[in-house]
Amino acid sequence: MTTFWWTNVTIQISLWSIIDEVASKPNGLSVLSMTFKTCYPLNSVDVLKNYLVSMYI
Repeated sequence: MTTFWWTNVTIQISLWSIIDEVASKPNGLSVLSMTFKTCYPLNSVDVLKNYLVSMYI
């Protein structure tokens, strides 16, 4: 099986845009907190993104 570096970049960009869209809606951070089962309510979308990046590095 061959994996291309740009595949991961495309998936990451798509995921970020979906997360940004959800976060921009009323109660969006609460929705993301529940979806990702965070220990504490998110106060910034960047906190979630940094966590997700750290999980896959």
